[in-house]
Amino acid sequence: LFDLAHGRPGALWDALQSRAGETHFAQAHARLMAVLTRADTLPPFEFFAQELGPRGARTRLLERLGPDANDPIDEFLNLALAFEQAHAPSLQSFLHWVMQGAAEIKRDLDKGAGVVRIMTIHGAKGLEGNIVILPDTGQTPPNRRAVLLKEDDGVFLWSINAKRDCLRREALVTAANDRERQEYHRLLYVALTRASEQLIVCGFKNARGQGYENSWHDLVTRAARGLPMQEIEAEHGTKLVYVKPQEKPVAAISGVMAERAAALPHWAQVQLHTLKRIPRTRPAASGGTQSTAARYGELVHLCLRRAEQPRQDWAALATQFQLSADEVALALAEAARIRAEPALAHVFVSATRAEVAFDVLDEAAGARITGRFDRLAVTPEAATIFEFKTARNPPAAPGDVPDIIRRQLGLYARAATLIFPGRAVSAELIWTAKAHRMCLPSPLLEQWGRGP
Repeated sequence: LFDLAHGRPGALWDALQSRAGETHFAQAHARLMAVLTRADTLPPFEFFAQELGPRGARTRLLERLGPDANDPIDEFLNLALAFEQAHAPSLQSFLHWVMQGAAEIKRDLDKGAGVVRIMTIHGAKGLEGNIVILPDTGQTPPNRRAVLLKEDDGVFLWSINAKRDCLRREALVTAANDRERQEYHRLLYVALTRASEQLIVCGFKNARGQGYENSWHDLVTRAARGLPMQEIEAEHGTKLVYVKPQEKPVAAISGVMAERAAALPHWAQVQLHTLKRIPRTRPAASGGTQSTAARYGELVHLCLRRAEQPRQDWAALATQFQLSADEVALALAEAARIRAEPALAHVFVSATRAEVAFDVLDEAAGARITGRFDRLAVTPEAATIFEFKTARNPPAAPGDVPDIIRRQLGLYARAATLIFPGRAVSAELIWTAKAHRMCLPSPLLEQWGRGP
């Protein structure tokens, strides 16, 4: 990055484009080109859900920023979803809307076990920690002398210096200083009430060996003198430690606890099964390795998801798959053939959505179902799943479909049933090698979802 950015004449993106042919920068350029292509066609929530989910941006953010980044990421996705419900789904409009807002996310301090947080008093409002340290409480806020003083009737008075002030201006200065002092005391109250177990108040003395009068440390020290405190000589000064032993035994109170424990609710007794990942396998292309076939299939999939784009734009997508020119040409031709097939025209109409991610909890099975529909069509009566497969020798009938694909589509149909209750769910399995589709009704999908 330093080699690319340092001393560049223009924007960083221009520098990357000019050096896209170099090995070190080709992958980054190809990835960003693909991101720009998706940004041109996808609404904000779907775009960011894909980038932060299947494409791994959330993982990279957490590796760099730590687990605390999860909350802002989730809140950002919530903002994208809320924006689409109230505005036209434009990515540029969404970014402008976010930048104009002032969203602030707060989390409980006890969520970061073993973590030290450095915060302002304002930032700590509403939060609590087991141990709170106030490290610098020995100074008092300076009396700032405003040049312009505003009276109650809105008239401004000019205050040059104390020697030339009249009585009215002196009263306004005194009132302003009193307001600052009151705010100073309010912030002390907030600081003192953040700790649940230990509060440590630290201060320092000036060059004359004295503390500052009316500082937070001075106020706390004077108040502590009236409490049962112990003075302890420490390496860097005297500590005042509050000690309040338990003096009276706690009387037993009868009749508070129920004699019998209440029965657990149904949801607490649901046995969660071990999550299982369905293997993602693709039959190898004729004469190619499995990894090459997988990249070939991914390119075909990507082109079909971007079916609304002109075919010449598909070539830009191919740079990220490390395929030969012949393999790229075959993949683009295969995707174009599917796109132009009259029998599959209904798959690509504007009413269908491409690459729809989902994550639902199946309470009856005690399992979570996560995945992504290649394309999805939803009407008030039905939901249809379109799934593309790039096997070179596709089966001729549903009974010959491999078990892995059966299980996948069965679970996808179960997820669609949970997401769209009351709608009939069906699927079409589209084999791209021969432009052949299998129509799969709900009973068959339910059977596949139960597994062998």
